Amino acid sequence: MLKSVTARLACAGCLLVLLTSLATGAFAQTYPSKPVRIVHPFPPGGSADVLARALADKLQETWKQSVLVEPRPGGNTIIAANHVAQAAPDGYTLFLPIDFTVALAKALFSKLPYDPDQAFAPITMLATQPLVFFGNPQKLPAKSLQELITYAKANPGKLNIGLGAIVSQLFYESLKAEAGVHAEVINYRGSQPTTAALVAGDVNFSSDGLVSYLPFIKEGRVVALAVSTKNRIPQLPNTPTVAEQGFPQMEMVTWFGLVAPGRTSRDVIDRINGSVATVLAMPDMRSRMAEIAMTVGASTPEEMQATIKAFSDKWTPVVKRVGLKLD
Repeated sequence: MLKSVTARLACAGCLLVLLTSLATGAFAQTYPSKPVRIVHPFPPGGSADVLARALADKLQETWKQSVLVEPRPGGNTIIAANHVAQAAPDGYTLFLPIDFTVALAKALFSKLPYDPDQAFAPITMLATQPLVFFGNPQKLPAKSLQELITYAKANPGKLNIGLGAIVSQLFYESLKAEAGVHAEVINYRGSQPTTAALVAGDVNFSSDGLVSYLPFIKEGRVVALAVSTKNRIPQLPNTPTVAEQGFPQMEMVTWFGLVAPGRTSRDVIDRINGSVATVLAMPDMRSRMAEIAMTVGASTPEEMQATIKAFSDKWTPVVKRVGLKLD
């Protein structure tokens, strides 16, 4: 009798596993059947917002379903991150984070409203972009990184720098460590307010992505001093890299990816991954992003996880050395 009951329970268990598997697979095949939201942690108009909207437009065409972009700035990106971490793990709320949000959270915050090791399921890398040091020519008589360094050393205590993200601050911390440039740090909530502060002359220089500065560079109201990548970029052909100006150790690339809430099924992750990979391979998507110095390209979830780990391994010691904390 006991053997019979045990056998029946085992069969019931197998049936439950089979039905769950079939249901999950069927769900993935019909996904998405309602609007999808892509949340990002910055104000409208910056690099993350431009990328999110371009991606949403293409996914909407691919899926024949609404894909909405939802900026949730504030809290040094943790407001948006926590919102997605608490969302249902069904693939209908996605998060487009910048690198430090998923790679350096434990180093930067003493306390978080979610477990950073469990909160997100990597889907794919999306894009990389260089950082640039920008100057206001009315507030900083420098047209290159070397001229900035010379001016800073001749005028101690007179410079301030606008920063809209932690990666921008890490780039500045590298400059401080390698060249002895000290400036008062003024933090802003993303690229748009940082750009506005630089153009208005509220700060002497800034470290940021390129997108919101391009119009002001063309007008001569902003000067690009140095690019963080190994090679010059087409959008700023006359701006030398940090390596060209004697600081190859300052090379840095920032990146954006796409994640889902933790516990999202692998079938749904793979469905989204495949669609995003198709979108990022489209020539018009690539050229649209290239205009703002972004290089797009998909990855597997495992490759994204490896990128997160590599970024954490490289920059966590820097965060600890300079004592950066965001709470």
